[in-house]
Amino acid sequence: MRVLLINPLDDYNLGLAYIASFLKGKGHDVLIRNFEANIGTKPLGLHRMLKGSGLAKAHYQDCIAWKPDIIGITIMELSHDSALEIASVLRKKCNAVYIAGGSSVALHKEAFLQDNPVFDHAIYGEGEETTADLLEALSGRKQLKDIAGLIYRDGGNIRLNPPRPLLIVDVLPYPDVAIQKAKHYYYPILSSRGCPYSCVFCMNGIVWDKKWRGRSVENVIAEIRFVVEKSGCRNFSIVDDNFTLDLERAKGILRRIIAGGFNIQFALGNGIRADRIDEELVSLLRDAGCCRVAIGVENGDPATFDYVRKGESLDDIEKAVKLIKRHGIPVEAFMIIGLIGTDKDSVYRSMGFIRKLDIPARWYIAMPFAGTPLYDWVQTNGRFFQEVDCRHGTWSAKPPVFFETDRFPKAEMIRMHRIANIDSKNYFFLMSGNTLVGRVISGFYRVLRYRPTRIFDYMGFLIRCIVDPYKAIFNLKV
Repeated sequence: MRVLLINPLDDYNLGLAYIASFLKGKGHDVLIRNFEANIGTKPLGLHRMLKGSGLAKAHYQDCIAWKPDIIGITIMELSHDSALEIASVLRKKCNAVYIAGGSSVALHKEAFLQDNPVFDHAIYGEGEETTADLLEALSGRKQLKDIAGLIYRDGGNIRLNPPRPLLIVDVLPYPDVAIQKAKHYYYPILSSRGCPYSCVFCMNGIVWDKKWRGRSVENVIAEIRFVVEKSGCRNFSIVDDNFTLDLERAKGILRRIIAGGFNIQFALGNGIRADRIDEELVSLLRDAGCCRVAIGVENGDPATFDYVRKGESLDDIEKAVKLIKRHGIPVEAFMIIGLIGTDKDSVYRSMGFIRKLDIPARWYIAMPFAGTPLYDWVQTNGRFFQEVDCRHGTWSAKPPVFFETDRFPKAEMIRMHRIANIDSKNYFFLMSGNTLVGRVISGFYRVLRYRPTRIFDYMGFLIRCIVDPYKAIFNLKV
């Protein structure tokens, strides 16, 4: 069968890449398209874009011309309406079977298919085997009712099949990723799936059932060797949610990178836990070529930190940061505004903690996913907004705000988001707009409004961006 996999956003989607490889191994023709649409809850106006020129029109025409039998679209909370509009536009021209997958399906299950008639089927959980089985059923070789992880229409009813057991990750083929040999290209390595912890904001436990599975050292090293030998690419990004959960496995991977003489550099940009590192690990990270480490701090306020339920302490975080800095590896923090029990004073205390650590930080506004403790808390203590503007994404001065509380209204969250990012010198999050000039000017405006004494520092950031934008924005050691 001819299978078209669509990512509504403009970045790579490793989940689709793994599904594509798996299906190709079963003999199917597979095409991945990053549709590069704007994201948001308001209509994209694709019908208008398609009349003109640009990427949306080109992707639309490519999809129709390819004549797929199956169209699968991955859907996240931020890209929900973009995905629906893409599916609706394509459905008028492509006589195919439409399948939805991704976190939105995992969170809402039967309700998703009930609310979105444009899709024929939906897949929750890991998609590789379920998609392959669904294609078998559509060819008449299986029954829909026997496919674990599938949600399907049965006449006027929606049927939810039992969940599929989690995969053995070592048996999966490498993802179907277009490898580039470019200075700022980082090949994504997913060396493990899942996370056993219970952070209040995270959907991981819902999607992966709080189970962690690590690929073997040999399997990870084989992929790195494959990429280096095939393309010469030596930049990697380890995108695990919990790379160091099994410390000995992580150390084994690093030792093999060093012994193999790969001469690579890699970033741990998704964040690692502060309580899952030690002196030996950090030394190996440095020697293996680690150019950036992120730590999920989320909240540095001692009065409300425990509400995050991270299972580690602020003291653990402080010790970990000192250790990483001592070995000369750039380290930054991920912070979240609007978590349980917080207000603007909490953010100021968190800013003080980050200043004490003396590291960069990226500040986001909390997103309460259905089924998480944060979502339940907002239902009781706050108000969800019916319309949320997601068009600018989370790396922006206009991030989506899904809720507010009496103690922390929306306007105050946005204000503290800007103040905190300026305080942490994360100037990229101060920008907004569709043109380079507009983004630069918007950054000037917000720095002058909220922290005018930082204007020359902001200008220095712009100069560093001209010299090497990736190094300036991502805090890379290159």
